[in-house]
Amino acid sequence: MEQQMPIYGGQNSGLTFFEDYPSTPGKLEAIHGVPIFEECTLISMEGIVNLLKHAIPVGMIYNLGRPTGNIDLMVVLERNCTTAYAAFENVIDLTLLGQEEMTCTIHNYGLLNAQLSNGHVFYNRVCVPENLIYRKNSEEIFRPVALEKLMLAKEQAAFQFNLGIQKAIHFYNGAQFYLDQHILDTTMFMLHQSCELTFRCLLNTLRGKDIKCHSPAVLRKHIKRFAPEMIGIFSAIESEELYYLQLLEDAYIQSRYQLDYDIDSETVLFLNERIGILQKTAMHLGNSW
Repeated sequence: MEQQMPIYGGQNSGLTFFEDYPSTPGKLEAIHGVPIFEECTLISMEGIVNLLKHAIPVGMIYNLGRPTGNIDLMVVLERNCTTAYAAFENVIDLTLLGQEEMTCTIHNYGLLNAQLSNGHVFYNRVCVPENLIYRKNSEEIFRPVALEKLMLAKEQAAFQFNLGIQKAIHFYNGAQFYLDQHILDTTMFMLHQSCELTFRCLLNTLRGKDIKCHSPAVLRKHIKRFAPEMIGIFSAIESEELYYLQLLEDAYIQSRYQLDYDIDSETVLFLNERIGILQKTAMHLGNSW
């Protein structure tokens, strides 16, 4: 037996559309007189749930994107499932169907329950009944954590975050010193470190696990679920934002090892301003838990 919760997608239909091109689904256009059918993919939330529950031992599914109409799924395995969740990653890849705007992760019931019981700041905020879209009747909904334990966890999270963000601020202040001296290669290195550490301190606090990576673009991908406010600070256009993050990643290596590394001052000034905003946004989030 299972319980299908109200499924959220579009405003009325329960469906969410993802188009490969910005046009009406099924629209025919012509290029040099040749009809071109612009492809679009129709994603049904109900279809996704049915695929998941028949492919893997699903106990519950939360959609963290319900408030915004996005698809951001946390799939919780059945309590008695002993298979490592990494074994189901291929199913998740199939479920996503190459849609970059969709997010789907698998969680072990016991581990997630322990994190919730210990007052995990992020998971206690999102693993709530209003985000639950599927539950097997045999599965028990996670119990709310005691308020005292949650407050203690928030204090510990704030302490951990402050340690991390202060290190990121030190690198940003160092970037200002070298920028004043017009030493742009070292400025870019310091800006990269400031950006990386800002992302990582949020991830360490909210995700509860470090990501050993120096790529701002990779860190951005992981932080999108936990702190969507950090997305779009460099540019509202994703390809442009990734371009600027790639410049920072290039500087991490090239500014140290390439004697002829060069970058124009206008770009450095822009990145310096954006990373300042990035850190202020992170600090605002850190003070709101």
